[in-house]
Amino acid sequence: MDINHLKLIQNYLANANLRLSIAKVDKVSQNWRFFNMRPSYNALYFIREGEGWIKIDEQEYHPSPGQIVLMPAGSLHSISVVGDNTYRKFWCHFTAKVDTLNLFQLIHLPHVLDVPDESYMEQLFKELIDAYGSSAWTAPLQRNEILMKLVRHYLDIVPDRQLSLSMLPDMQKLNTVFQYIEEHINDNVSVEQLAGLIHYNPNYFIRFFKSKMKMTPVQYIIKVRIEKTKGLLMTTDLTLEEIGRKVGMEVHYLCRVFRQFTNMSPGEFRNQIMSNR
Repeated sequence: MDINHLKLIQNYLANANLRLSIAKVDKVSQNWRFFNMRPSYNALYFIREGEGWIKIDEQEYHPSPGQIVLMPAGSLHSISVVGDNTYRKFWCHFTAKVDTLNLFQLIHLPHVLDVPDESYMEQLFKELIDAYGSSAWTAPLQRNEILMKLVRHYLDIVPDRQLSLSMLPDMQKLNTVFQYIEEHINDNVSVEQLAGLIHYNPNYFIRFFKSKMKMTPVQYIIKVRIEKTKGLLMTTDLTLEEIGRKVGMEVHYLCRVFRQFTNMSPGEFRNQIMSNR
């Protein structure tokens, strides 16, 4: 994979926000069938026994025991039994957002995978189901911690050749813009430059970008710069002047905007991180 594409995917994962909706294990009934749904959540099915039929957008699958299925939010889903031997499956619904976008619309992944270590995958689902049913006041943190482990384990078994940026037209355009911003974050990136990358009029580009991201391109660039500043403050001993050069911001402006995002100065942020180590 192109190194810049890999860096962009890693950036998406670093900024992904996962939230669990439900987690269960069940044996589906003969009435288990839904057609042409387009849910706002992602679904993971870990098949343990039985047979069935799943269609995701235009692709049809018959997942078998020992396989895991990812059904991304926003895609068109149809599912059905195919006989008396219905599925027994572990499953969960969850959201995975990068800003306002669905993670699995930005990254193209296989829908069905063989699970090399079935016992570990089952263990993760059981832990997630227990956490989902827990009434402990820390349960929400536990749910999301286990969900992160589960999704990470799914991603770990994705073959490199099957990992790529989204092929959906709007997502391809945004990926092009995001990659350019990532590579030129220390430059004076203009809206006109970004619009030209995808052959849009600047005014139309601003409307297009805001419709997808719920923020303007300039607001997004500032957000990326602040996130990179936080990363450099946490992982390096660079001075604010050096960090400012790396993220393309004058120190006085960086400090002012950083406080707007975090309610603390860069120095206070770094001190807090150091005191927690």
